[in-house]
Amino acid sequence: MSQYFDKDFFKFFLRFAAILSVSIIIIIAARLYQTQSSLAEDNTSAVIKTINK
Repeated sequence: MSQYFDKDFFKFFLRFAAILSVSIIIIIAARLYQTQSSLAEDNTSAVIKTINK
């Protein structure tokens, strides 16, 4: 059984986990940026509507 879990397996697994976690972090950051920019856009339009009244 130990022949299947050698150093190469752990190198592969750690690299795969690193790529996966970095991808998930980038996706979460992009979603947060998208929601914050849409909220800022809504606030800006509300200010412009108030000024135009």
